[in-house]
Amino acid sequence: MNVIPLRKPPVQTTPHVSLNFVFLLTVLIVVGAALYMDVFSNAPLVFVFVIVGWIVSICLHEFGHALIGLIGGDKTVVAKGYLELDPLHYMDPLRSLLFPLLFLLVGGFAFPGASVFIETRYLRSKWWDSAVSAAGPFANLLVALILAMPFWLGLPQSFGASAFWGALAYLAYLQIMAIFFNLLPIPGFDGYGIIEPFLPRRVDAALRPFASGAMILVFMVFFVSPVLSGYFLIGVIRTLSALGIPPQYVIHGLHAFRFW
Repeated sequence: MNVIPLRKPPVQTTPHVSLNFVFLLTVLIVVGAALYMDVFSNAPLVFVFVIVGWIVSICLHEFGHALIGLIGGDKTVVAKGYLELDPLHYMDPLRSLLFPLLFLLVGGFAFPGASVFIETRYLRSKWWDSAVSAAGPFANLLVALILAMPFWLGLPQSFGASAFWGALAYLAYLQIMAIFFNLLPIPGFDGYGIIEPFLPRRVDAALRPFASGAMILVFMVFFVSPVLSGYFLIGVIRTLSALGIPPQYVIHGLHAFRFW
């Protein structure tokens, strides 16, 4: 979530769910059904399911920022199309698609990539500004809870193919990892956005320039430090276990995702 100033708010329009998002949901449901019924070769379908599911969760993450921004007073998010769940409104080819996909394929790290631009001058208080940043990770948490529900009910033991449950578990794993990364109090991440409104201006001015390269820097630190990344991943797995998702399903989904 980033902030940019605009001189005057754009004309408001009526928000609607975009056809792009509907298409993504359709692909997710069709591929998920094929996995559940064990129709085709599992591994490539797991890859497609996880990638599409990850993009859908990014849309929901950014929608969360925009929705709380609207409630908090920034009505410009309507005309900007942020409430339409259209991935094209949230993403740019490099920062939102290439880098996060590369991080996911190479290191298995679920980094945030998209962004919405909230005009904080329209927000009613610093608390709303902070809440806007917190809304994105909260959306990821809701997605993770929804994905965990079948495991609470014990459905994997009785219904569907193992590849489907592995894909579901791995997608939930990415949600929890995204929450952990997003809550880092580092410029460019939502964790910093949560505390930023309460920081002295000189501190924020000194830290903000690091936001542009923060994602790559954090990835490099985690990639070259097995101890740090190990503790981080243990925290993610323990959180998943607390949500009722057994680690073996995540491992199965990870292996199927990397079918190459």
